[in-house]
Amino acid sequence: MRLSGLRCLLVVGLGLLGAGVSKAQVGVYGAFSTAQLTAANTPRIYGGMFGVYYDAKHYPGISLGLDGRFTALPSNSSTSTKSVLVGPRAVVHIPLVPLRVFGEALIGGAHTTTGQGTAHYDGGGMETAWNIGVDATIFPHLDWRVLEFDDGHIIGVASGIKTVSSGVVVRF
Repeated sequence: MRLSGLRCLLVVGLGLLGAGVSKAQVGVYGAFSTAQLTAANTPRIYGGMFGVYYDAKHYPGISLGLDGRFTALPSNSSTSTKSVLVGPRAVVHIPLVPLRVFGEALIGGAHTTTGQGTAHYDGGGMETAWNIGVDATIFPHLDWRVLEFDDGHIIGVASGIKTVSSGVVVRF
């Protein structure tokens, strides 16, 4: 009898937490990021990511929208990258839990410096990226971007770029 009462309390509590998640249309975020170019002999680079998203369509359990971001990873003089990316995003709202899982397909431009001597590259080109991540609600309009993983490719730099980020999202 006591166990079923605890279960009911747990279900109601989780339901109230989930009910507190508002359906914001605009979010502004900032995150600490670390990345590794898949080119040989390149160090891990660190920096920040800033962006804004707009969720235009809301359906039961899913929202569809657009994301735009700027990433700057200026770790040292021999390896750095800066990019501006934009693209569609889909967000799945997990029932009874204040979590949102999102995925994005982004395209834009990047400027990368890497290598030394005859293997030095300093130039710009197109970048494409696939992203997945999880946001957890802390307060009604404040989320923690628990983790985001980006798998990108910078055209012109014979390598990919794998980025991991964590930060804060403010929803309006």
